Amino acid sequence: MPVTLVRNIALDSAATGGRTLTICEPTAAANGGQLMVTGNLFSSTSTDTGTTWTPLSPFTRFPRTAGGFCCDQVILYNPRQRIWIWLLQYYQSPGGTNIFRLAVCKESEFGNWRWWDFAPTDLNPSWTTLWFDYPDMAFTGEKLFVTFNAFIGEVWQRAFVFRFSLSDLAASGSLPYQWWTTISSGSIRLCRGAGSVMYMGSNNTVTSQIRVFEWADPPGSVRSRGAH
Repeated sequence: MPVTLVRNIALDSAATGGRTLTICEPTAAANGGQLMVTGNLFSSTSTDTGTTWTPLSPFTRFPRTAGGFCCDQVILYNPRQRIWIWLLQYYQSPGGTNIFRLAVCKESEFGNWRWWDFAPTDLNPSWTTLWFDYPDMAFTGEKLFVTFNAFIGEVWQRAFVFRFSLSDLAASGSLPYQWWTTISSGSIRLCRGAGSVMYMGSNNTVTSQIRVFEWADPPGSVRSRGAH
């Protein structure tokens, strides 16, 4: 599919709050004139198709928890539910664990965020020193998927995939979810533009193979499609 460059916009220091890094890891999403861009340490919004930008500090926009906001972020807009979805990773607490925060706002209330926090101990009470890192986020027709690596100290332990109902996110009430974990594949990346099945990939070898997983929207389990 061809890519059309509509407009090339460079964010200046004022737009990013002066918090750019050599390793920026940006993500961006758009809904008409509403735009949002995130980097490792900054986020910025526009409501006039990028003519003007307002920095939105991920450090102070939400209440501080765990060790406070750290770095990695992902922003998405879901046109079916008409919601913005913002994923933020937090620092490790003194005990060695952390949380990720999932925030949502409606397009009609751009900037009015509702959020939920998730910690490794929510999944297993014994995971008191496990921490999340290196997130990804994408959606199918009905579900939002979030992936993370997990470490103890600097040593990789496992990877996680979380699945949320997009309609539950739009309702901004309680947020049930499903999750899956593996100790054989890490740094799982998600397919953009998925339909009713989310396809997920992880390096099976350093340079020559990728292992593909799938998780369909109807209730079911994660299936491995093997190495390719």
